[in-house]
Amino acid sequence: MVMPAPPEDTLPYLIRPIEQITLPDSTHIIMVKGSVITPAGNFHNPRQVVADGDIFFDIPAGRQPFIVRTNLLALTAAGHCTFRVIAYSKEGGEEVQVLHGMVKVQKSYRSDFPEPDTLRTDQMLMINKSIDLMEKENYKAGQLRAWWERIAPR
Repeated sequence: MVMPAPPEDTLPYLIRPIEQITLPDSTHIIMVKGSVITPAGNFHNPRQVVADGDIFFDIPAGRQPFIVRTNLLALTAAGHCTFRVIAYSKEGGEEVQVLHGMVKVQKSYRSDFPEPDTLRTDQMLMINKSIDLMEKENYKAGQLRAWWERIAPR
């Protein structure tokens, strides 16, 4: 039996063209074409990027945390971590899906509810700036994890 392709908005890495980057610290990044990563680090911590788009990160443990900044969020990974960020600057909402590890999440804009949160394996977070809501949920990452295990650098 032939399995139908998943809907395009559920797992674009399976059906859209991707670009792959490996940073000097061995962080592996996979992006849907049209997504953008720019360095945001400084001398004290070069492990910082600004992300815009649909981007998958596999971050090795390092002496310093790895920080991903988006239009709405600041994500900090202190150890080995694998996660997906869907964060287009032209949209009012973003999403983070964690396959492995722990990611500290904080709003990057002024908010009446600025409390940070922590995501762990098989959790996700959605944020909507227009209603100033950040919500954490459990996430069944089986399909995304299977895809990652097929293409992960060895």
